[in-house]
Amino acid sequence: MTIKSQCPYCQLIFKAPDNFSGKLTSCPKCNEEIEIPEKASLKKKVAPKTTKKVIKKTVKKVVKKVVKKAVKKTVKAKD
Repeated sequence: MTIKSQCPYCQLIFKAPDNFSGKLTSCPKCNEEIEIPEKASLKKKVAPKTTKKVIKKTVKKVVKKVVKKAVKKTVKAKD
């Protein structure tokens, strides 16, 4: 059997093997780290839990993009 899951980042709906239940894995589309829900939580239709590690990784990406844009604007303003 498989577990139906949805990536909270790119919204991809996919099926994971039963042995992935409650474990962290990478999304097949965007490669972000996600948690596959446990079988019991599927009956309640609960979204996968966001872990501290995933939040930290996401914040780092956002900060990196914001800093990159700010640097570009600063360089353009100096020219």
